[in-house]
Amino acid sequence: MVSFQSKVNKFQLLQNLDTHKLQWESVGMRVFIAVLVLIFSLHLHAKAEDKFNYSLFMEEDGDGIMFLFYINPKQIFGQIAQYGGYKWFRLTYSNPDTQTSSFLQPSNLGVSGDADSWMIPRYAVDKMEYQYSEDEGDQYLTFLSTAAAQEIIGYLNRNESFSLSTLADNAWYAGTFIPIKSLKDFEKFAAHNARTFCMTLDYEYIEDQIFQELKKTTKQIIKDLEYNGLSCDKNFNLN
Repeated sequence: MVSFQSKVNKFQLLQNLDTHKLQWESVGMRVFIAVLVLIFSLHLHAKAEDKFNYSLFMEEDGDGIMFLFYINPKQIFGQIAQYGGYKWFRLTYSNPDTQTSSFLQPSNLGVSGDADSWMIPRYAVDKMEYQYSEDEGDQYLTFLSTAAAQEIIGYLNRNESFSLSTLADNAWYAGTFIPIKSLKDFEKFAAHNARTFCMTLDYEYIEDQIFQELKKTTKQIIKDLEYNGLSCDKNFNLN
């Protein structure tokens, strides 16, 4: 698997955008998210120096994760990683965001197999722009939405799970995400899906970045988990 470090060019392009005051209000959100996807597609090996905070959510089925990255108060974007790929994730998000509708709602409302229950109109996201990409069998959705970010942060603060769903003409996807806020939550994550847990902590780029909820770097969290008996080998298995 390509490391998160190799997917991100130290957010240097974002820093340049700030320097020249090219906020998404002036260049357009679509340009901004295109830059984000470009950054995530680069395969550079420089050590990350820029600092930012992030939050983490595990997908209920264990095969995916969601990140929120806090670049600055006006630039919060998300990314879903679907490890190993999922047909309906690909078919849904291969459609342009102008041709889909997305919904973000409490997790208890969705019923397996019933699309309507995951897409209740009152929970429709006003605007969500995204780009879909694939890398070595894994699928990534990078998305930018002020409304969605604020809703997700609300669920995070209340420690509540939520679902994110999207409807296209030819497919639909719904995923339920659970906030990770403590070491105990990381331990539950490992018990739920050890491989996804290990792949997430192996993202080299975030090892020195700050996990928002514990105010610790990922590297420090890994040490704390190792002290509690949780460590991973190079094949993403628990030791």
